[in-house]
Amino acid sequence: DLGTLNTKGAAIPVLDGVQVDRGSFPHLVPGNDGSLLYLRGPAGAGAGQAEAVWVGRDGGATPVDTTWGFNPGLNVGWSLSPDGKRLAIELNADGGDHIWVKELDRGPVSRITFDSSGDIRPRWMPDGNTVTYISSRNGADQQALYGRRGDGTGAEELKIKAIHAIWEGVWSKDGKWLVIRTGGVAGAQGDRDVYAMQLGVDSVPRPLLVTPADERAIAFSPDGRWLAYQSTESGTTEVYVRPFPGPGGKWQISTGGGYMPKWSRN
Repeated sequence: DLGTLNTKGAAIPVLDGVQVDRGSFPHLVPGNDGSLLYLRGPAGAGAGQAEAVWVGRDGGATPVDTTWGFNPGLNVGWSLSPDGKRLAIELNADGGDHIWVKELDRGPVSRITFDSSGDIRPRWMPDGNTVTYISSRNGADQQALYGRRGDGTGAEELKIKAIHAIWEGVWSKDGKWLVIRTGGVAGAQGDRDVYAMQLGVDSVPRPLLVTPADERAIAFSPDGRWLAYQSTESGTTEVYVRPFPGPGGKWQISTGGGYMPKWSRN
């Protein structure tokens, strides 16, 4: 009702089979002439079947397990265990987005989270036993870092809850530091910041990269002395490196745009 700006009457189905990611993002767009362009697929799912592959230095790809296909949804994270024998990955299944652990290469894949709110961005803790992940139990603004053993045993544990919603959690190799990234509302600018906690020392996260720009995609160097991340401080998303935990300057690594830094083992 355009006069009252209220809806009235019963809802009428218009079109079935439109793919909807995460229950919120339908793949459709209407045209001014009344036509509708849309992507067929299931609601609440993602991009359909996918497979995990090993990629060599020569660019050649080899399937991890030819019998394993999965629905990645809008996949937000996977992580190799420190010994390289297990893969923690966020997958979309009938129960929504959850964390699963795959025994590499051709072993079983087991679901380790079961809450109704969904879980993203798994990361192995340095001990190789526990997987931490981001989840929201009381709304998106309450996202916190949880953890559970990778074999699915034991109870889930709340690792840290910050003032702002947590969207990334990365551990130093020695297990002494946890770096988190807060903020992540789609379309918002400048609300993504990075904090650090020295475990057993800090009771609350200490500001590390808190600026008017967006900082995200944090990555520890293997020796724990450097932190790579992407930032919009120049007006374009670029990759930077700075000493950790500081003090010290920073170096811009990419030119013309850079995303999602990863360190080589050396």
